[in-house]
Amino acid sequence: MAMAVRKESIKFLKRQIDDKMVQSESLHRFFPEIYLNVIFTLDDIRRAVDELACPTVEKTGLAQTIHDKGIRMFAILIKNGEEDLITKFRKHEVLDAQLPLSEDRAKSIAGDFGISFAQTYQREFLPYKFPRDMRDYHRHINNSERILPFIGEPENFMRGGFGDISRVTILHSQQEFVLDKVYSHLPPFVLGGSNTDILTEQPNPGGKERNKTCKGSDPRSIR
Repeated sequence: MAMAVRKESIKFLKRQIDDKMVQSESLHRFFPEIYLNVIFTLDDIRRAVDELACPTVEKTGLAQTIHDKGIRMFAILIKNGEEDLITKFRKHEVLDAQLPLSEDRAKSIAGDFGISFAQTYQREFLPYKFPRDMRDYHRHINNSERILPFIGEPENFMRGGFGDISRVTILHSQQEFVLDKVYSHLPPFVLGGSNTDILTEQPNPGGKERNKTCKGSDPRSIR
């Protein structure tokens, strides 16, 4: 009788994932994408693949495929104790580029686990990332579909005729406004209801612009 694989490498990866999860100001936990390539090196992926409970033939080329196309998918599965399903997702050619998955699609590949995958688990690994050109125009974001990576407590900014305006902190890896340790002027964020509206801050001739700086180390943040 063959001995059961202890999956020490997979357990190690899961601990690393759990350790890097961040809680948003709305109390949703999410995984910053900056850590995907830090935690999932090709060597670590190979060790994890060796521990999968699947036929050897299904492991052929799997580590490289995960490294090139499916790190996020593998991370979701490991986080939720279903790492062996990676072979099914590869077979159906459903990896990172296909995320997020509909409930029907996920269930067709992973059975009942696919329901939780689509409703909850994938969302934790797909937090919203604010694009650099966001300040150029008004944008509407439905935060019932994506976790907004606001961390810490919102700072009351001002009151307007249509709602309260708060200044919030964005996890550094989830924005493209500021790269590395660069200072910049960032737009404030309006928080309200189930949606978030992004407003562009216009220069104030003759007045002082508000200076929000990039500060912090790990995780770094923007004020």
